[in-house]
Amino acid sequence: MCHRLGALIAASLLVLTGAPSASTAIAAPASTAQAPSAAAQTQARAKLREGLAAMERGEHAKALSAFEAAYHLVPSPKVLFNQAMALAALGRHLEAAASFEGVLAAAGVPTDVAARARQQLAATERRLARLTVTSAVAAAELQIDGRITPLDQPTRVSPGRHQVSVSLGDRRAAAELTLAAGEERTLTLSPPEPAVPRVVTRPAPEPEVSPPAVVRIETPVAPVQRPTGTPLWKSPWFWTALGVVVVGTTAGVVVLGSSTKYPEADDVARFP
Repeated sequence: MCHRLGALIAASLLVLTGAPSASTAIAAPASTAQAPSAAAQTQARAKLREGLAAMERGEHAKALSAFEAAYHLVPSPKVLFNQAMALAALGRHLEAAASFEGVLAAAGVPTDVAARARQQLAATERRLARLTVTSAVAAAELQIDGRITPLDQPTRVSPGRHQVSVSLGDRRAAAELTLAAGEERTLTLSPPEPAVPRVVTRPAPEPEVSPPAVVRIETPVAPVQRPTGTPLWKSPWFWTALGVVVVGTTAGVVVLGSSTKYPEADDVARFP
């Protein structure tokens, strides 16, 4: 691998040593594209040699830093390819895939560089997964691991666990899934329907019935009228009447006492 990298970077150095041309720069509008200066090319060649030496030592982070500096000086597709190779060596496959695609999208890419970029991109894709999220709500916002992503489009993700959410306003649906390297999956996720407010009908309150008023009617008690004048027992008539009753009662007792229980005795008494 280091031999191939060395050959490619050597080719990049050859490009940088020659006169600048449109084929060594990433596509840009003609009005703004400017050829790198001779000083920039000299610095870029030095950074490319530095990066190659670091790659051969296995110091991929240092190599990446050198290649990024060289690309900043001379934005050549070949330098970008070297940068992608360093990213892949660091295990940053998502960024490496994007860099390989940048090489293929550049204008005037040499045929050999394009072929190597396609080969490396295919190898990098096998280390990644692809996730496509669809939704019944076209206006919903999709986020994968907190990053806004277009709906209905395959998205490269690293193998492992991912958080997916689809939201529209305050309505949100979320899912968690785990993808393996090389796996392609489609997920359908839609925010919930808006809640319908519940109308609660309560019966009208019953009218309050006041308890009947208690009316107290006080009837005055008439005083007992006592007779006035001479008491009854002091009246002479009272004693006269009482005497008549006593005499009558005594006579009755005498008459009853003279009779016997034999009728013959009464008859003898009448005829002497």
